[in-house]
Amino acid sequence: MSLNQTLDALSETLQLERQALLHADMQALVSAAERKIELLQLAASFPAEIPQAEARLKELAESNLANGSLLARRRMDLSWMLRQLGASTRDTAYDAQGIIPERAIARLQAEA
Repeated sequence: MSLNQTLDALSETLQLERQALLHADMQALVSAAERKIELLQLAASFPAEIPQAEARLKELAESNLANGSLLARRRMDLSWMLRQLGASTRDTAYDAQGIIPERAIARLQAEA
């Protein structure tokens, strides 16, 4: 596989990743992420050709950043929904000694 073929496959994978994010398809998202890592490792095996593909790589990086922004938005929405339901947040994590701080004990939904 050449660098151009690898970048074409990476572009398709980024599109699949975006669709998975838009449709909340976690299985497809995991598959796309795994494939993306494989393709990036493969692209790194063409160091002599990378300077000629700089414009294409920049375009793919922008697509990846857009997907990252979409993922961050989804995480914020999910955190907000969980807070509305009275679910725990990151503050409920164990501390360094393995103890849940008093303030972190989650409220029951019926108490909310």
